Amino acid sequence: MRRLLIVSPHLPPANAPDAHRVRTYFPYFASHGWKVDVITLEAGQLPFPLEPELVQTVPEEITVHRAPMLSEWISSRLGLRASGLRGWIGIRKTGDFLLKSGYFHCVFFSTTAFPLLALGRRWLDRFGVPFVIDLQDPWVPLKGSEKWLKRGVKHKVMRRMHRYMERRTMEKCGGIVAVSDDYVSDIRERHPTFGEKPAVVIPFGVAEQDLRLAGTSTEYVNSGLFIGVVPDAMLPVVHCLCRAIAQMESRHAPHVRFIGTDYGTARYRVRRVAEKYHVESLVTESPARRGFLECIALMRGARFVVVLGSDEGAYIPSKWFGVLASAEKILCIARSSSSLANLASQNDFVELVTFTDLEDAGLPARIASALRTLNTKRAARRKEASDRFSRVPNEYRVQSQVDSMCTLLNKVARS
Repeated sequence: MRRLLIVSPHLPPANAPDAHRVRTYFPYFASHGWKVDVITLEAGQLPFPLEPELVQTVPEEITVHRAPMLSEWISSRLGLRASGLRGWIGIRKTGDFLLKSGYFHCVFFSTTAFPLLALGRRWLDRFGVPFVIDLQDPWVPLKGSEKWLKRGVKHKVMRRMHRYMERRTMEKCGGIVAVSDDYVSDIRERHPTFGEKPAVVIPFGVAEQDLRLAGTSTEYVNSGLFIGVVPDAMLPVVHCLCRAIAQMESRHAPHVRFIGTDYGTARYRVRRVAEKYHVESLVTESPARRGFLECIALMRGARFVVVLGSDEGAYIPSKWFGVLASAEKILCIARSSSSLANLASQNDFVELVTFTDLEDAGLPARIASALRTLNTKRAARRKEASDRFSRVPNEYRVQSQVDSMCTLLNKVARS
């Protein structure tokens, strides 16, 4: 059996979005001939909420190595707040110790803590172990997203550093997994040295075991529900949603709740937009994050779930197929040419509203019409969780996705 070393710094009990890919894949690696060790960070020092219930989804046969990280007191004084920077030395040392044994055939990085990806080149040069990178987000911003970039000298310097690290890392990278074909195309275009190395597109999938563990909550049974961070690129779509609700008669207007909208400072971004259109009683916001399994339970019980796209065509919310497997009904607002719109259009229980221009005067009216339908038409019966999971195409179920993942790993791994 081959040995795979995974670097995923935010494993449970931490509840971090970038850990769910490998967490849900763990039960299936052994059947594909891989024994897995994982390097992660001490959960108690991470800037993520803890969700101990997720620990039971990590099988006992997965060997977890928890690396130390700089204390928050020291790192804050050095200006190193990101977990990828605070844990870089600890993960490097742990990886060095494990890889010098010569037992491992491949390293797989699955994280959005991008500085850690640079360790792949170091370990290849020192120990001869090839590596694969999981691009859940672009390491360097895609073309067309410049208007959403943060301003200031600090951020410009960081972007230059990331470009430099990405170039050096991709020169030696053995292959990539990406959630969007646009990410693969971008890497091949900007890094000719990556050439025709293997790459596979695997969107975020759904694990049936998560649905079984989550249960169903009736907390928001009469409300629409949006769960997730609201980045700058999504705010124009929030404006359109609020304008639509402002146009509706009160008896048809739904209550839409936004939950977990800001991971860091708990800013009320959506509430400010709602106040602008005087719909703050109908569009409410709770920026604090909720547990992963709790969010599944809330979506199952909500009247409908809202999924918002952005002005970036390549954007696919990481939770899309989780929503598909959990929600009874869905409102999706997306750019007409986007990957998200294409996926949403394949389901008859999704009220899809598309746009080519967010300034289109008729867009709020189309959104209002979809909301009216969702708020007045109730399903004949609420589907059980098992019925809703059947909506998810086979290629988006994690058990099937591991096949594609391991095919790529087998191509890259040393003999």
